[in-house]
Amino acid sequence: MKNKTVSIFFFFTFIAYANVFAQKTNGIVKYIQTNSTYQFKAKLYFTTNKSSYKFTIVEKNPFRKEDFNNHSELNFDIKPNELGEIIFIDFSKKQILARETVGSKAFIYEEPLPIIQWKLSDERKELGKFKCQKATAIFRGRNYIAWFTTDIPISMGPWKLHGLPGLILEAYDDTLQIQFAFESISMSEDIVKQLIFPIKEGKRITFEEHKTIFETTNEKVVNTVLADAPKDMIVKIDIDKRVFFELSYEK
Repeated sequence: MKNKTVSIFFFFTFIAYANVFAQKTNGIVKYIQTNSTYQFKAKLYFTTNKSSYKFTIVEKNPFRKEDFNNHSELNFDIKPNELGEIIFIDFSKKQILARETVGSKAFIYEEPLPIIQWKLSDERKELGKFKCQKATAIFRGRNYIAWFTTDIPISMGPWKLHGLPGLILEAYDDTLQIQFAFESISMSEDIVKQLIFPIKEGKRITFEEHKTIFETTNEKVVNTVLADAPKDMIVKIDIDKRVFFELSYEK
């Protein structure tokens, strides 16, 4: 009779815990995001059907026109700046709204939520207190490895990565040029304000324009640099495409 009482106690304790956790549908995940050159602060705000991934650069190496006065040769790298990026996903509408910055300019575009064909693996590991499973996929020109947890059964993750049967806590491409490392998570946060997309804070462009915005904007920057440079100066323009998330697009 004693064993039965203990079993019943643990059963109802488990049910009570599960019900409490199920009610906690709002949360914030903190990531350390890196590309081949820079590190970013990143947060994923999520509810049951919406997410907002925001990241800002930690360090920068700004270009200054006055450097022309001090150097006979100038190396100019075009990199992201500190203004911040936002990827807002409405899963009920299957839509992405994004704000990206190129140089000092901010652009806003929308696109249909893409389908990512994940392949699940039997490999497991723990991240913090969460048991995670491995999955792989080819998305936008990169081979991604993701670690997700069904302890939080929502199909969301950093950046535009989504579609797994649990929250993605860690992800990286096979070249390690793009990485999202799990830092911490907190549930039951008041995040309503964070899920309002700043629709006016950027120039509206189409998704097709987004696909070429880095190249076209960088061309304008290059022309500006060349126009301001002294005639006897050697200007080397290095556009590091390794920092680009999207190297290609699905047809």
